[in-house]
Amino acid sequence: MNTTPTPESSSGGSLANLAEVGVPDEPSPKDEALAALGKELDAEKDNRVEERFLWILLTVILVDVIWFGNSPNPAFPVVILILQVIGLFILARRMGVDEAQGLLERVLHGIGQRGSN
Repeated sequence: MNTTPTPESSSGGSLANLAEVGVPDEPSPKDEALAALGKELDAEKDNRVEERFLWILLTVILVDVIWFGNSPNPAFPVVILILQVIGLFILARRMGVDEAQGLLERVLHGIGQRGSN
């Protein structure tokens, strides 16, 4: 015997039943306040992620200045810098930092324009 409930047999399973129960069509002040708080929370999360990315970038720059300050081979820091830039742009994309993505697109577009001339 099948004992799983069907949509017809479950209580409150359709939208018509919800309208009959008294779910309002327009949002209440509580709903609006909750939505505003949700937007503020999302903005705060975005700000923290961007701040975290800037701290990572600052740390990488500081380590590079200290580490490559006395490098006898000038090609080695350039190669490491290129690899770090690629890694930082990947990190920025994964973290959702839009400013870094826009900068990367402008740099790549400029390099492409210079290469075509």
